[in-house]
Amino acid sequence: MCSRGITTSAELARLLDVAPSTVHRWLYATVRPIDAATLLDLSRVLDTSFAWLLTGEGSPTKPRRLTPDADFLLSIFERLPPRAQERLISHARAMEAAA
Repeated sequence: MCSRGITTSAELARLLDVAPSTVHRWLYATVRPIDAATLLDLSRVLDTSFAWLLTGEGSPTKPRRLTPDADFLLSIFERLPPRAQERLISHARAMEAAA
């Protein structure tokens, strides 16, 4: 929660439109299960993976969605031989530094 700027369970409760006591029970595992709609809201508020909240498995970080252009560039990069990848990264860093 803190990494998202949410410092209290009361603030999280306000963002989710639930009672502070409900959030307290979630955090201290006295209430199970949390319904799917609430988990989805929680994943949005915390910018966390819904699957991780649901199962506790995998990474809590949401996978980044690439723009079509970024996906295209990544697909080209992945097909390049390692030496060409290194050169491309070097050029990209130089371009970034010059910007």
